[in-house]
Amino acid sequence: MNNDNLEVNLKDSELEKVNLLFGRLCFCRGQSGYYKITRGDLKVTKTNANNEFLLTLNFKTDDVPQIITEISEKFVID
Repeated sequence: MNNDNLEVNLKDSELEKVNLLFGRLCFCRGQSGYYKITRGDLKVTKTNANNEFLLTLNFKTDDVPQIITEISEKFVID
Protein backbone atom coordinates (compact mmCIF):
# COMPACT_ATOMS: atom_id res chain seq x y z
CA MET A 1 0.00 0.00 0.00
CA ASN A 2 1.15 3.52 -0.75
CA ASN A 3 2.02 5.45 2.43
CA ASP A 4 1.03 8.75 0.77
CA ASN A 5 -2.45 7.49 -0.09
CA LEU A 6 -3.68 4.59 2.06
CA GLU A 7 -7.16 4.59 0.53
CA VAL A 8 -7.76 1.49 -1.60
CA ASN A 9 -10.66 -0.30 -3.23
CA LEU A 10 -9.59 -3.71 -4.50
CA LYS A 11 -11.63 -6.67 -5.73
CA ASP A 12 -10.76 -10.31 -6.44
CA SER A 13 -7.49 -10.64 -8.42
CA GLU A 14 -6.54 -7.03 -7.53
CA LEU A 15 -6.00 -8.27 -3.94
CA GLU A 16 -2.67 -9.70 -5.10
CA LYS A 17 -1.35 -6.10 -5.14
CA VAL A 18 -1.39 -6.12 -1.31
CA ASN A 19 -0.46 -9.81 -0.78
CA LEU A 20 -3.57 -10.47 1.32
CA LEU A 21 -3.31 -13.63 3.43
CA PHE A 22 -5.81 -15.56 5.59
CA GLY A 23 -4.29 -17.37 8.56
CA ARG A 24 -5.99 -20.49 9.87
CA LEU A 25 -4.29 -21.62 13.04
CA CYS A 26 -5.79 -24.71 14.65
CA PHE A 27 -5.11 -28.33 15.52
CA CYS A 28 -6.55 -29.47 12.19
CA ARG A 29 -4.18 -31.74 10.32
CA GLY A 30 -3.29 -30.36 6.90
CA GLN A 31 -5.50 -27.25 7.17
CA SER A 32 -3.53 -24.97 9.49
CA GLY A 33 -1.47 -22.27 7.78
CA TYR A 34 -1.65 -19.13 5.66
CA TYR A 35 -3.60 -18.92 2.41
CA LYS A 36 -3.50 -16.26 -0.30
CA ILE A 37 -6.86 -14.52 -0.77
CA THR A 38 -7.89 -13.83 -4.37
CA ARG A 39 -11.68 -13.62 -3.92
CA GLY A 40 -13.17 -10.70 -2.06
CA ASP A 41 -13.32 -6.94 -1.54
CA LEU A 42 -10.87 -4.77 0.40
CA LYS A 43 -11.71 -1.13 1.07
CA VAL A 44 -9.68 1.34 3.12
CA THR A 45 -11.25 4.78 3.40
CA LYS A 46 -10.32 7.87 5.38
CA THR A 47 -12.87 8.92 7.98
CA ASN A 48 -13.58 12.49 9.07
CA ALA A 49 -11.20 12.18 12.03
CA ASN A 50 -7.50 13.05 11.74
CA ASN A 51 -5.42 10.13 10.45
CA GLU A 52 -8.29 7.66 11.05
CA PHE A 53 -9.18 5.04 8.45
CA LEU A 54 -11.85 2.36 8.10
CA LEU A 55 -10.80 -1.04 6.77
CA THR A 56 -13.55 -3.29 5.42
CA LEU A 57 -12.72 -6.75 4.11
CA ASN A 58 -15.07 -9.43 2.76
CA PHE A 59 -13.32 -12.56 1.53
CA LYS A 60 -13.69 -16.24 0.70
CA THR A 61 -11.20 -19.05 0.29
CA ASP A 62 -11.86 -22.47 -1.18
CA ASP A 63 -8.60 -23.90 0.22
CA VAL A 64 -9.90 -24.57 3.75
CA PRO A 65 -13.19 -24.26 5.65
CA GLN A 66 -13.63 -20.83 7.19
CA ILE A 67 -15.97 -19.14 9.65
CA ILE A 68 -14.63 -15.57 9.44
CA THR A 69 -15.55 -13.97 6.11
CA GLU A 70 -15.76 -10.28 7.06
CA ILE A 71 -13.58 -7.84 8.99
CA SER A 72 -14.39 -4.18 9.68
CA GLU A 73 -12.03 -2.09 11.80
CA LYS A 74 -11.03 1.54 12.33
CA PHE A 75 -7.36 2.37 12.79
CA VAL A 76 -5.21 5.46 13.27
CA ILE A 77 -1.87 6.27 11.65
CA ASP A 78 0.31 8.42 13.92
